[in-house]
Amino acid sequence: MFVTQFILYGLVAIGVGILLTRLVGEPYLSMAKLEVDDYLHHAGNLRGNAYTFEGSIANALAWTPDEGRLFSVDVESDSRIDILPVLLPAHLNHHNVQKGQVYHFSIEIVEHGLIRVKDFQKK
Repeated sequence: MFVTQFILYGLVAIGVGILLTRLVGEPYLSMAKLEVDDYLHHAGNLRGNAYTFEGSIANALAWTPDEGRLFSVDVESDSRIDILPVLLPAHLNHHNVQKGQVYHFSIEIVEHGLIRVKDFQKK
């Protein structure tokens, strides 16, 4: 009887965890959201900070084996779509990123206001 209750409680806990993950749906909850207007007007001031945002791949812009891939990413903010340049570093090149796919990005702002991806998950 004890084993049955233990298994039942374990299954309930797993179910609740899965449900909460799907309801929340945001993988980087502890990170600050990137304020697109702040980035567009003061990208240099954000250098060294980490943020999260959601966007869809618009176009592949450039690729080098050493640096990685540069994409333009459409980000919806304040009822409009802004386009951000996003660098996917070479160590993340194994991901199959396609135009139109929507991702949750964990990023950092580096030199010259460039957005560099630290981690990302397909939505």
